[in-house]
Amino acid sequence: MKETWDKYSKIFSEYCALADEFDNGISEPRIKKAYKKLTDKLNHVIHLHNEYDDVVQPLQSVEVKMPFIGEDFQETWTIYKEYLIENFQRYLGSRQEGVF
Repeated sequence: MKETWDKYSKIFSEYCALADEFDNGISEPRIKKAYKKLTDKLNHVIHLHNEYDDVVQPLQSVEVKMPFIGEDFQETWTIYKEYLIENFQRYLGSRQEGVF
């Protein structure tokens, strides 16, 4: 989740930089006023993002103990995890993987 959040944060930062660049190019007062409203909302979203960013911390991985030993099982398990990602965008973390 942390990796996904970091990607989101990076794209969000890039958007903010583009918004600042756009703001610098506005000269008409009516557009400036409308953009100010958008900027106020954006600043609120930035504030919420930063609050949530403090909460998103990666969990420490745990060792997954497989129920069977052998290359065949390991290969089949890898194929199954890839199937989950490919068809359902479902990723198994170490804690969840140990449940199966």
